[in-house]
Amino acid sequence: MNVASIQSEVKYGQENSRIDILVQHTDDTKTYIEVKSVTLLDSKYKNQGLGQFPDTVTTRGQKHVRELMDCVDKGDNATLFFMVQHTGIDIVEIAK
Repeated sequence: MNVASIQSEVKYGQENSRIDILVQHTDDTKTYIEVKSVTLLDSKYKNQGLGQFPDTVTTRGQKHVRELMDCVDKGDNATLFFMVQHTGIDIVEIAK
């Protein structure tokens, strides 16, 4: 897929979201990229470097995932990118 343009903070979806990065391809498809920061180091597993996401219940994050799922259902691409910003985190898992 060749890239036609890359934009940031573009409004999209039925829930009035903003996507972190929108890649428009020359074949008229789009890739929606949402970046989430992983900052929670689980103290029980501190020596193992276990990071977890999210660090709290997030209705905004749930909205973003619904919007991305809708994009995929419509034939576009979606990526949820987990960015680790803590030097003690080596492994990431979903927080329970």
